[in-house]
Amino acid sequence: MEEKLHDIPFVLSALYKELNSLRNKYSLVAKQKKTLFKELPFKDSLLALKEQEIKRLTRENLKLEKKLSCFELPVKNSCNSSIPASKNPIAKTSILHTRSLRKKSNLSTGGQPGHQGHTLERYPDPDVVQNHVCDQSRHDLKDF
Repeated sequence: MEEKLHDIPFVLSALYKELNSLRNKYSLVAKQKKTLFKELPFKDSLLALKEQEIKRLTRENLKLEKKLSCFELPVKNSCNSSIPASKNPIAKTSILHTRSLRKKSNLSTGGQPGHQGHTLERYPDPDVVQNHVCDQSRHDLKDF
């Protein structure tokens, strides 16, 4: 081993080969670094697009879950089953609707102003006339 150490041209030659090998590796790494830095903006924009798509799909998923929840079976209580009202859970009583869910209108009840009514008129010349008698008092009802 000592003989090889004293042989300076041999040692320099080996060091020169190792130095060239390291330079080649360094140039490959530098090229890879350049290509990676060139791809970086593209990768960033691609990542941003994917994040937007994830947000959109999450919102769509929430909407669909909300629609689907309408079709799930409700909790049984006295309103939708034969369970007595005394067995209703206390916390759920505020959910039960005891009144109509329709909103109050400003219109009065009955026929509205301006609406023409329809009345069944008497026929002037009927084909058949029937006299009815009250079952309890046996009075004729033709005057009523």
